[in-house]
Amino acid sequence: MSRHIVTKKTAHYRDELKQKYSGNPLVEAMPAFLNKQAFNDRIEKSVPLPEDFFSSPRMDALDDVLELEKSFFSIPQCYLLYEMIYSLVRRYYGEVNPLAAHTVAMTHDLAYHLKAGKHWELSADNIDDDGEGESQSILISGQSGLGKSRSVRRLFKLFFDQVTMHKGYKGKPFITEQVFYISIDMTNSKSKTALALAFFAELDRVLGYKASEDSLSSSLKPFQYLNAMQLACLKHHIGVIHIDEMQYILNRPKSAKKDRENDLPTLPELEALFNQVGVPIIVSTTSEALNQFYNNLKLPNAEATPLQLSSRLSSACHITFHLWQRNTKYVDKFFEVFFPDTVFKGELAIDEAFKRHFLILCAGVIKAMVFLAVSFLRSLHAKLSGQGMKQNEALTDFLNNVYKTRFATLDSSLKDSLKMYVIGPSPVTESGQDTGDGAPKNNTDDEAFGVAKEVEQTKTKNPRTTKRQPKEAHHIERIVEGEEHIDADSIVLTYENGQARV
Repeated sequence: MSRHIVTKKTAHYRDELKQKYSGNPLVEAMPAFLNKQAFNDRIEKSVPLPEDFFSSPRMDALDDVLELEKSFFSIPQCYLLYEMIYSLVRRYYGEVNPLAAHTVAMTHDLAYHLKAGKHWELSADNIDDDGEGESQSILISGQSGLGKSRSVRRLFKLFFDQVTMHKGYKGKPFITEQVFYISIDMTNSKSKTALALAFFAELDRVLGYKASEDSLSSSLKPFQYLNAMQLACLKHHIGVIHIDEMQYILNRPKSAKKDRENDLPTLPELEALFNQVGVPIIVSTTSEALNQFYNNLKLPNAEATPLQLSSRLSSACHITFHLWQRNTKYVDKFFEVFFPDTVFKGELAIDEAFKRHFLILCAGVIKAMVFLAVSFLRSLHAKLSGQGMKQNEALTDFLNNVYKTRFATLDSSLKDSLKMYVIGPSPVTESGQDTGDGAPKNNTDDEAFGVAKEVEQTKTKNPRTTKRQPKEAHHIERIVEGEEHIDADSIVLTYENGQARV
Protein backbone atom coordinates (compact mmCIF):
# COMPACT_ATOMS: atom_id res chain seq x y z
CA MET A 1 0.00 0.00 0.00
CA SER A 2 1.37 3.41 -0.92
CA ARG A 3 2.27 5.65 1.98
CA HIS A 4 0.08 8.64 2.64
CA ILE A 5 0.45 11.84 4.63
CA VAL A 6 -0.43 11.30 8.28
CA THR A 7 -3.21 13.55 9.54
CA LYS A 8 -3.05 14.62 13.18
CA LYS A 9 -5.36 16.73 15.33
CA THR A 10 -5.85 17.75 18.93
CA ALA A 11 -8.73 15.96 20.58
CA HIS A 12 -12.09 17.71 20.55
CA TYR A 13 -14.64 15.90 22.68
CA ARG A 14 -18.28 15.55 21.67
CA ASP A 15 -21.08 14.71 24.02
CA GLU A 16 -22.14 11.17 23.18
CA LEU A 17 -25.90 10.60 23.23
CA LYS A 18 -25.63 6.94 24.18
CA GLN A 19 -24.99 6.45 27.89
CA LYS A 20 -22.56 3.52 27.45
CA TYR A 21 -20.08 5.79 25.65
CA SER A 22 -20.34 8.73 28.04
CA GLY A 23 -17.07 9.44 29.84
CA ASN A 24 -14.99 7.66 27.19
CA PRO A 25 -12.41 10.05 25.66
CA LEU A 26 -11.64 7.72 22.75
CA VAL A 27 -15.26 7.62 21.58
CA GLU A 28 -15.94 11.27 22.29
CA ALA A 29 -12.90 12.26 20.19
CA MET A 30 -14.25 10.47 17.10
CA PRO A 31 -15.61 12.70 14.32
CA ALA A 32 -19.35 13.05 13.85
CA PHE A 33 -20.98 10.37 11.71
CA LEU A 34 -22.13 11.60 8.29
CA ASN A 35 -25.27 10.68 6.40
CA LYS A 36 -24.98 9.20 2.92
CA GLN A 37 -25.36 12.47 1.02
CA ALA A 38 -22.73 14.28 3.09
CA PHE A 39 -20.43 11.28 2.75
CA ASN A 40 -20.71 11.16 -1.05
CA ASP A 41 -20.21 14.93 -1.34
CA ARG A 42 -16.91 14.64 0.51
CA ILE A 43 -15.47 11.42 -0.90
CA GLU A 44 -16.18 12.07 -4.58
CA LYS A 45 -13.58 13.92 -6.59
CA SER A 46 -14.14 14.88 -10.20
CA VAL A 47 -13.53 17.89 -12.41
CA PRO A 48 -15.00 17.40 -15.89
CA LEU A 49 -12.86 17.95 -18.95
CA PRO A 50 -12.81 21.71 -19.77
CA GLU A 51 -14.89 22.89 -22.71
CA ASP A 52 -11.84 24.19 -24.60
CA PHE A 53 -9.93 20.91 -24.26
CA PHE A 54 -9.49 20.23 -27.99
CA SER A 55 -8.38 23.82 -28.68
CA SER A 56 -5.95 23.93 -25.75
CA PRO A 57 -2.16 23.83 -26.27
CA ARG A 58 -0.75 20.32 -26.01
CA MET A 59 0.82 20.71 -22.56
CA ASP A 60 -2.32 22.30 -21.12
CA ALA A 61 -4.40 19.45 -22.52
CA LEU A 62 -2.08 16.85 -20.98
CA ASP A 63 -2.42 18.64 -17.63
CA ASP A 64 -6.19 18.42 -17.92
CA VAL A 65 -5.96 14.69 -18.63
CA LEU A 66 -3.65 14.10 -15.67
CA GLU A 67 -6.17 15.87 -13.45
CA LEU A 68 -8.84 13.43 -14.63
CA GLU A 69 -6.77 10.49 -13.39
CA LYS A 70 -7.32 11.72 -9.83
CA SER A 71 -11.09 11.35 -10.13
CA PHE A 72 -12.88 9.20 -7.57
CA PHE A 73 -16.43 7.96 -7.98
CA SER A 74 -18.37 6.81 -4.93
CA ILE A 75 -20.07 3.44 -5.21
CA PRO A 76 -22.56 1.99 -2.68
CA GLN A 77 -19.89 -0.23 -1.15
CA CYS A 78 -17.96 2.85 0.01
CA TYR A 79 -20.69 4.08 2.33
CA LEU A 80 -21.35 0.58 3.66
CA LEU A 81 -17.65 0.28 4.49
CA TYR A 82 -17.65 3.69 6.21
CA GLU A 83 -20.73 2.77 8.23
CA MET A 84 -19.24 -0.55 9.36
CA ILE A 85 -15.84 0.92 10.27
CA TYR A 86 -17.40 3.69 12.33
CA SER A 87 -19.74 1.29 14.12
CA LEU A 88 -17.10 -1.35 14.93
CA VAL A 89 -14.45 1.13 16.09
CA ARG A 90 -16.90 2.98 18.32
CA ARG A 91 -18.02 -0.31 19.86
CA TYR A 92 -14.41 -1.43 20.38
CA TYR A 93 -13.38 1.86 21.96
CA GLY A 94 -16.38 1.52 24.24
CA GLU A 95 -14.97 -1.79 25.51
CA VAL A 96 -11.40 -0.52 26.10
CA ASN A 97 -12.06 2.81 27.80
CA PRO A 98 -8.54 3.89 28.88
CA LEU A 99 -9.99 5.28 32.12
CA ALA A 100 -11.62 1.97 33.06
CA ALA A 101 -9.90 -0.28 35.59
CA HIS A 102 -10.18 -3.45 33.51
CA THR A 103 -8.44 -1.82 30.51
CA VAL A 104 -5.57 -0.58 32.71
CA ALA A 105 -5.23 -4.01 34.30
CA MET A 106 -5.20 -5.81 30.94
CA THR A 107 -2.53 -3.44 29.58
CA HIS A 108 -0.29 -3.92 32.65
CA ASP A 109 -0.76 -7.69 32.56
CA LEU A 110 0.22 -7.88 28.90
CA ALA A 111 3.27 -5.63 29.49
CA TYR A 112 4.39 -7.83 32.40
CA HIS A 113 4.14 -11.04 30.36
CA LEU A 114 6.06 -9.48 27.48
CA LYS A 115 8.86 -8.28 29.76
CA ALA A 116 9.04 -11.66 31.49
CA GLY A 117 9.18 -13.54 28.18
CA LYS A 118 5.89 -15.30 28.83
CA HIS A 119 3.08 -15.91 26.38
CA TRP A 120 -0.03 -13.83 27.09
CA GLU A 121 -3.65 -14.71 26.47
CA LEU A 122 -6.77 -12.90 27.59
CA SER A 123 -8.26 -14.59 30.61
CA ALA A 124 -11.65 -16.19 30.14
CA ASP A 125 -12.84 -14.11 33.10
CA ASN A 126 -12.31 -10.97 31.01
CA ILE A 127 -14.55 -12.12 28.15
CA ASP A 128 -18.10 -10.96 28.74
CA ASP A 129 -21.20 -12.59 27.39
CA ASP A 130 -21.76 -9.63 25.08
CA GLY A 131 -18.60 -10.50 23.14
CA GLU A 132 -15.98 -8.29 24.76
CA GLY A 133 -12.54 -9.55 23.80
CA GLU A 134 -13.70 -10.77 20.40
CA SER A 135 -12.61 -8.77 17.36
CA GLN A 136 -14.84 -8.16 14.37
CA SER A 137 -13.54 -8.45 10.82
CA ILE A 138 -14.62 -6.89 7.55
CA LEU A 139 -13.73 -8.81 4.42
CA ILE A 140 -13.28 -6.81 1.20
CA SER A 141 -12.93 -8.80 -2.00
CA GLY A 142 -13.10 -8.22 -5.72
CA GLN A 143 -11.08 -8.56 -8.88
CA SER A 144 -7.91 -6.53 -9.32
CA GLY A 145 -8.43 -3.01 -10.59
CA LEU A 146 -11.81 -2.36 -8.97
CA GLY A 147 -10.51 0.19 -6.46
CA LYS A 148 -10.58 -1.79 -3.20
CA SER A 149 -7.36 -0.44 -1.68
CA ARG A 150 -7.88 3.06 -3.03
CA SER A 151 -11.37 3.22 -1.53
CA VAL A 152 -10.08 2.20 1.90
CA ARG A 153 -7.21 4.70 1.73
CA ARG A 154 -9.43 7.55 0.62
CA LEU A 155 -12.08 6.76 3.23
CA PHE A 156 -9.52 6.78 6.03
CA LYS A 157 -7.84 9.94 4.76
CA LEU A 158 -11.00 12.04 4.42
CA PHE A 159 -13.10 10.89 7.35
CA PHE A 160 -10.74 9.90 10.16
CA ASP A 161 -7.66 11.73 11.43
CA GLN A 162 -5.08 9.01 11.82
CA VAL A 163 -3.65 10.38 15.08
CA THR A 164 -5.56 12.28 17.76
CA MET A 165 -3.49 14.00 20.45
CA HIS A 166 -5.03 13.98 23.93
CA LYS A 167 -3.72 16.41 26.57
CA GLY A 168 -6.47 16.54 29.14
CA TYR A 169 -9.98 15.23 29.70
CA LYS A 170 -12.63 16.88 31.86
CA GLY A 171 -10.13 18.95 33.75
CA LYS A 172 -7.69 16.12 34.44
CA PRO A 173 -4.41 15.25 32.67
CA PHE A 174 -4.86 12.68 29.94
CA ILE A 175 -1.73 12.67 27.77
CA THR A 176 -1.79 10.01 25.10
CA GLU A 177 -1.97 9.41 21.35
CA GLN A 178 -4.96 7.74 19.76
CA VAL A 179 -4.11 6.03 16.47
CA PHE A 180 -7.38 5.45 14.65
CA TYR A 181 -6.01 3.03 12.05
CA ILE A 182 -2.90 1.18 10.90
CA SER A 183 -2.50 -0.34 7.43
CA ILE A 184 -0.24 -3.33 6.78
CA ASP A 185 0.66 -4.67 3.35
CA MET A 186 1.22 -8.43 3.49
CA THR A 187 3.23 -8.54 0.24
CA ASN A 188 6.64 -8.60 1.95
CA SER A 189 5.65 -10.30 5.21
CA LYS A 190 7.14 -13.80 5.07
CA SER A 191 7.13 -14.64 8.80
CA LYS A 192 5.59 -13.65 12.12
CA THR A 193 8.64 -11.53 12.88
CA ALA A 194 8.45 -9.79 9.50
CA LEU A 195 4.76 -9.10 10.03
CA ALA A 196 5.44 -7.56 13.44
CA LEU A 197 8.32 -5.47 12.12
CA ALA A 198 6.14 -4.17 9.28
CA PHE A 199 3.46 -3.28 11.83
CA PHE A 200 5.88 -1.37 14.07
CA ALA A 201 7.58 0.35 11.14
CA GLU A 202 4.19 1.73 10.11
CA LEU A 203 3.34 2.67 13.70
CA ASP A 204 6.67 4.55 14.05
CA ARG A 205 6.00 6.38 10.81
CA VAL A 206 2.50 7.35 11.86
CA LEU A 207 3.50 8.59 15.32
CA GLY A 208 6.68 10.29 14.14
CA TYR A 209 8.98 8.67 16.69
CA LYS A 210 10.37 5.22 17.60
CA ALA A 211 7.42 3.88 19.54
CA SER A 212 8.67 0.36 18.76
CA GLU A 213 11.67 0.79 21.07
CA ASP A 214 9.39 0.36 24.07
CA SER A 215 8.20 -3.04 22.87
CA LEU A 216 10.83 -4.68 20.64
CA SER A 217 14.21 -6.22 21.33
CA SER A 218 16.46 -8.65 19.50
CA SER A 219 15.86 -11.32 22.14
CA LEU A 220 12.12 -11.63 21.51
CA LYS A 221 10.73 -14.93 20.29
CA PRO A 222 8.24 -15.02 17.40
CA PHE A 223 5.19 -15.31 19.66
CA GLN A 224 6.46 -12.36 21.72
CA TYR A 225 6.52 -10.16 18.62
CA LEU A 226 2.81 -10.84 18.27
CA ASN A 227 2.23 -10.02 21.95
CA ALA A 228 4.13 -6.78 21.39
CA MET A 229 1.67 -5.90 18.62
CA GLN A 230 -1.21 -6.52 21.01
CA LEU A 231 0.35 -4.28 23.64
CA ALA A 232 0.90 -1.51 21.08
CA CYS A 233 -2.79 -1.70 20.12
CA LEU A 234 -3.75 -1.00 23.73
CA LYS A 235 -1.08 1.60 24.52
CA HIS A 236 -1.70 3.66 21.41
CA HIS A 237 -5.46 3.02 21.24
CA ILE A 238 -5.40 1.64 17.69
CA GLY A 239 -9.01 1.55 16.51
CA VAL A 240 -8.82 -0.66 13.42
CA ILE A 241 -6.14 -2.54 11.47
CA HIS A 242 -6.30 -2.82 7.70
CA ILE A 243 -4.50 -5.86 6.26
CA ASP A 244 -4.04 -5.44 2.52
CA GLU A 245 -3.04 -8.15 0.03
CA MET A 246 -4.39 -10.83 2.36
CA GLN A 247 -3.98 -13.48 -0.33
CA TYR A 248 -0.39 -13.94 0.86
CA ILE A 249 -1.80 -15.42 4.07
CA LEU A 250 -4.89 -17.12 2.66
CA ASN A 251 -2.94 -19.22 0.18
CA ARG A 252 0.49 -19.30 1.75
CA PRO A 253 2.68 -22.28 0.81
CA LYS A 254 3.34 -24.81 3.54
CA SER A 255 6.78 -24.50 5.05
CA ALA A 256 9.30 -27.30 4.58
CA LYS A 257 11.11 -26.34 7.78
CA LYS A 258 10.83 -28.58 10.80
CA ASP A 259 10.50 -25.57 13.09
CA ARG A 260 7.57 -23.56 11.84
CA GLU A 261 7.35 -21.29 14.88
CA ASN A 262 8.29 -18.23 12.82
CA ASP A 263 6.21 -19.03 9.73
CA LEU A 264 3.82 -16.42 8.45
CA PRO A 265 0.77 -16.68 10.72
CA THR A 266 -2.16 -18.74 9.54
CA LEU A 267 -5.59 -17.17 9.33
CA PRO A 268 -6.67 -18.66 12.72
CA GLU A 269 -3.45 -17.36 14.31
CA LEU A 270 -3.94 -13.90 12.85
CA GLU A 271 -7.58 -13.83 13.90
CA ALA A 272 -6.62 -14.92 17.43
CA LEU A 273 -3.89 -12.26 17.58
CA PHE A 274 -6.35 -9.37 17.40
CA ASN A 275 -9.21 -11.32 18.93
CA GLN A 276 -7.46 -11.23 22.31
CA VAL A 277 -7.71 -7.45 22.57
CA GLY A 278 -10.74 -7.07 20.32
CA VAL A 279 -9.27 -4.74 17.69
CA PRO A 280 -11.45 -4.74 14.53
CA ILE A 281 -9.64 -5.74 11.34
CA ILE A 282 -10.29 -5.04 7.66
CA VAL A 283 -9.04 -7.72 5.29
CA SER A 284 -8.58 -6.98 1.58
CA THR A 285 -7.95 -9.64 -1.03
CA THR A 286 -8.69 -10.52 -4.63
CA SER A 287 -11.70 -12.60 -5.57
CA GLU A 288 -9.39 -15.08 -7.31
CA ALA A 289 -7.40 -15.66 -4.12
CA LEU A 290 -10.58 -15.95 -2.07
CA ASN A 291 -12.00 -18.60 -4.40
CA GLN A 292 -8.74 -20.55 -4.26
CA PHE A 293 -8.79 -20.30 -0.47
CA TYR A 294 -12.32 -21.70 -0.28
CA ASN A 295 -11.33 -24.53 -2.63
CA ASN A 296 -8.33 -25.36 -0.42
CA LEU A 297 -10.65 -25.70 2.56
CA LYS A 298 -12.29 -28.66 0.85
CA LEU A 299 -9.01 -30.56 0.73
CA PRO A 300 -8.05 -33.16 3.37
CA ASN A 301 -6.19 -31.87 6.45
CA ALA A 302 -7.52 -28.33 6.04
CA GLU A 303 -6.91 -26.01 9.00
CA ALA A 304 -10.62 -25.78 9.78
CA THR A 305 -14.00 -26.20 8.18
CA PRO A 306 -15.02 -23.75 5.44
CA LEU A 307 -17.74 -22.38 7.70
CA GLN A 308 -15.34 -21.69 10.57
CA LEU A 309 -12.72 -19.86 8.53
CA SER A 310 -15.28 -18.05 6.41
CA SER A 311 -16.91 -16.67 9.53
CA ARG A 312 -13.53 -15.51 10.82
CA LEU A 313 -12.81 -13.65 7.61
CA SER A 314 -16.10 -11.77 7.60
CA SER A 315 -17.55 -11.89 11.10
CA ALA A 316 -18.91 -8.36 10.68
CA CYS A 317 -19.61 -8.31 6.94
CA HIS A 318 -18.31 -9.22 3.50
CA ILE A 319 -18.17 -6.31 1.05
CA THR A 320 -17.69 -7.32 -2.58
CA PHE A 321 -16.50 -4.89 -5.25
CA HIS A 322 -18.13 -5.79 -8.57
CA LEU A 323 -17.47 -5.03 -12.21
CA TRP A 324 -19.15 -1.76 -13.18
CA GLN A 325 -22.44 -2.13 -15.03
CA ARG A 326 -24.01 0.32 -17.45
CA ASN A 327 -27.21 1.23 -15.66
CA THR A 328 -25.60 2.83 -12.58
CA LYS A 329 -25.23 6.45 -11.53
CA TYR A 330 -21.49 6.20 -11.02
CA VAL A 331 -20.98 4.94 -14.60
CA ASP A 332 -23.05 7.91 -15.83
CA LYS A 333 -20.85 10.15 -13.68
CA PHE A 334 -17.73 8.61 -15.19
CA PHE A 335 -18.83 9.48 -18.72
CA GLU A 336 -19.92 12.97 -17.62
CA VAL A 337 -16.42 13.63 -16.30
CA PHE A 338 -14.28 12.00 -19.01
CA PHE A 339 -16.61 12.59 -21.99
CA PRO A 340 -18.74 15.66 -21.13
CA ASP A 341 -21.38 16.86 -23.59
CA THR A 342 -19.80 20.32 -23.55
CA VAL A 343 -16.67 18.85 -25.17
CA PHE A 344 -18.01 15.92 -27.18
CA LYS A 345 -20.67 17.57 -29.29
CA GLY A 346 -21.57 17.78 -32.96
CA GLU A 347 -19.55 15.26 -34.96
CA LEU A 348 -17.77 14.21 -31.78
CA ALA A 349 -20.95 13.46 -29.83
CA ILE A 350 -20.78 10.31 -27.70
CA ASP A 351 -23.77 8.00 -28.10
CA GLU A 352 -24.95 5.03 -26.05
CA ALA A 353 -23.38 2.52 -28.43
CA PHE A 354 -19.98 4.11 -27.81
CA LYS A 355 -20.46 3.89 -24.04
CA ARG A 356 -21.41 0.23 -24.12
CA HIS A 357 -18.55 -0.51 -26.49
CA PHE A 358 -16.17 1.24 -24.09
CA LEU A 359 -17.43 -0.68 -21.06
CA ILE A 360 -17.17 -4.03 -22.80
CA LEU A 361 -13.56 -3.40 -23.80
CA CYS A 362 -12.73 -2.64 -20.18
CA ALA A 363 -14.96 -5.42 -18.79
CA GLY A 364 -16.32 -2.95 -16.23
CA VAL A 365 -12.93 -2.62 -14.45
CA ILE A 366 -12.57 0.99 -13.31
CA LYS A 367 -8.76 0.96 -13.47
CA ALA A 368 -8.93 -0.14 -17.11
CA MET A 369 -11.70 2.40 -17.80
CA VAL A 370 -9.55 5.29 -16.55
CA PHE A 371 -6.52 4.01 -18.44
CA LEU A 372 -8.41 3.65 -21.72
CA ALA A 373 -10.19 7.01 -21.35
CA VAL A 374 -6.95 8.86 -20.63
CA SER A 375 -5.19 7.19 -23.58
CA PHE A 376 -8.14 7.96 -25.84
CA LEU A 377 -8.25 11.65 -24.86
CA ARG A 378 -4.51 12.14 -25.31
CA SER A 379 -4.56 10.50 -28.70
CA LEU A 380 -7.71 12.26 -29.90
CA HIS A 381 -6.33 15.65 -28.92
CA ALA A 382 -3.16 14.92 -30.89
CA LYS A 383 -5.23 13.71 -33.85
CA LEU A 384 -7.47 16.78 -33.99
CA SER A 385 -4.51 19.11 -33.47
CA GLY A 386 -2.79 17.52 -36.45
CA GLN A 387 -4.34 16.08 -39.57
CA GLY A 388 -7.79 15.64 -38.03
CA MET A 389 -10.22 12.76 -38.33
CA LYS A 390 -10.58 10.93 -41.61
CA GLN A 391 -13.82 11.18 -43.50
CA ASN A 392 -16.48 8.86 -42.04
CA GLU A 393 -14.07 7.79 -39.28
CA ALA A 394 -16.20 6.95 -36.24
CA LEU A 395 -15.08 7.54 -32.67
CA THR A 396 -15.65 3.86 -31.95
CA ASP A 397 -13.11 2.94 -34.63
CA PHE A 398 -10.64 5.39 -33.14
CA LEU A 399 -11.29 3.90 -29.69
CA ASN A 400 -10.49 0.46 -31.11
CA ASN A 401 -7.17 1.72 -32.46
CA VAL A 402 -6.24 3.15 -29.08
CA TYR A 403 -7.22 -0.10 -27.39
CA LYS A 404 -5.09 -2.17 -29.76
CA THR A 405 -1.99 -0.13 -29.09
CA ARG A 406 -2.41 0.68 -25.42
CA PHE A 407 -3.87 -2.51 -23.99
CA ALA A 408 -1.36 -5.08 -25.18
CA THR A 409 -0.24 -5.71 -21.58
CA LEU A 410 -3.67 -5.42 -19.97
CA ASP A 411 -5.68 -7.53 -22.40
CA SER A 412 -4.74 -10.87 -20.84
CA SER A 413 -5.89 -9.77 -17.39
CA LEU A 414 -9.18 -8.49 -18.79
CA LYS A 415 -10.09 -11.75 -20.50
CA ASP A 416 -11.09 -13.46 -17.26
CA SER A 417 -13.12 -10.43 -16.23
CA LEU A 418 -14.89 -10.37 -19.58
CA LYS A 419 -15.93 -14.02 -19.23
CA MET A 420 -18.07 -13.14 -16.23
CA TYR A 421 -18.94 -9.57 -17.15
CA VAL A 422 -22.60 -8.63 -17.41
CA ILE A 423 -22.88 -5.12 -18.78
CA GLY A 424 -26.55 -4.82 -17.87
CA PRO A 425 -29.27 -2.76 -19.57
CA SER A 426 -28.81 0.78 -20.75
CA PRO A 427 -30.38 3.60 -18.74
CA VAL A 428 -34.09 4.16 -19.18
CA THR A 429 -35.37 7.60 -20.13
CA GLU A 430 -38.08 9.43 -18.22
CA SER A 431 -40.63 8.10 -20.70
CA GLY A 432 -39.66 4.53 -19.81
CA GLN A 433 -37.92 3.83 -23.13
CA ASP A 434 -34.42 2.52 -23.39
CA THR A 435 -31.71 4.52 -25.15
CA GLY A 436 -32.11 2.70 -28.43
CA ASP A 437 -29.21 0.28 -28.35
CA GLY A 438 -31.37 -2.83 -28.32
CA ALA A 439 -30.41 -3.85 -24.79
CA PRO A 440 -33.18 -5.31 -22.65
CA LYS A 441 -35.01 -2.93 -20.36
CA ASN A 442 -34.94 -3.47 -16.64
CA ASN A 443 -37.24 -1.03 -14.93
CA THR A 444 -36.80 -2.73 -11.55
CA ASP A 445 -33.05 -2.06 -11.41
CA ASP A 446 -32.17 -0.33 -8.15
CA GLU A 447 -29.01 1.72 -8.54
CA ALA A 448 -27.92 1.23 -4.95
CA PHE A 449 -27.83 -2.54 -5.41
CA GLY A 450 -27.29 -2.69 -9.17
CA VAL A 451 -23.83 -4.20 -8.79
CA ALA A 452 -24.60 -6.34 -5.75
CA LYS A 453 -25.30 -9.39 -7.90
CA GLU A 454 -22.62 -10.52 -10.28
CA VAL A 455 -23.83 -13.28 -12.56
CA GLU A 456 -20.96 -15.49 -13.64
CA GLN A 457 -21.21 -16.40 -17.30
CA THR A 458 -18.81 -18.82 -18.87
CA LYS A 459 -18.49 -18.39 -22.61
CA THR A 460 -16.68 -21.52 -23.79
CA LYS A 461 -17.47 -21.54 -27.46
CA ASN A 462 -14.76 -21.81 -30.05
CA PRO A 463 -12.29 -18.96 -29.77
CA ARG A 464 -12.75 -16.27 -32.32
CA THR A 465 -10.00 -13.94 -33.40
CA THR A 466 -9.46 -11.75 -36.39
CA LYS A 467 -5.98 -11.02 -37.65
CA ARG A 468 -5.39 -7.65 -39.17
CA GLN A 469 -2.48 -6.04 -40.89
CA PRO A 470 -0.73 -3.42 -38.75
CA LYS A 471 -1.98 0.08 -39.42
CA GLU A 472 0.31 3.01 -39.91
CA ALA A 473 1.65 4.47 -36.68
CA HIS A 474 0.43 8.00 -37.52
CA HIS A 475 -3.11 6.94 -36.60
CA ILE A 476 -2.15 7.67 -33.00
CA GLU A 477 0.60 10.09 -32.18
CA ARG A 478 3.76 8.76 -30.54
CA ILE A 479 2.55 5.16 -30.29
CA VAL A 480 4.68 2.27 -31.49
CA GLU A 481 2.62 -0.64 -32.73
CA GLY A 482 3.51 -3.95 -31.09
CA GLU A 483 3.72 -7.34 -32.70
CA GLU A 484 0.45 -8.52 -31.16
CA HIS A 485 -2.65 -6.69 -32.38
CA ILE A 486 -5.76 -6.97 -30.25
CA ASP A 487 -8.96 -6.98 -32.24
CA ALA A 488 -11.35 -4.75 -30.31
CA ASP A 489 -14.17 -5.27 -32.82
CA SER A 490 -13.89 -9.02 -32.30
CA ILE A 491 -14.09 -8.62 -28.53
CA VAL A 492 -17.29 -6.62 -28.66
CA LEU A 493 -18.87 -8.75 -31.38
CA THR A 494 -18.17 -12.05 -29.67
CA TYR A 495 -19.39 -10.62 -26.36
CA GLU A 496 -22.69 -9.62 -27.89
CA ASN A 497 -22.98 -13.08 -29.50
CA GLY A 498 -22.39 -14.84 -26.19
CA GLN A 499 -18.76 -15.72 -26.85
CA ALA A 500 -15.51 -14.62 -25.28
CA ARG A 501 -11.97 -14.34 -26.57
CA VAL A 502 -9.60 -16.80 -24.96
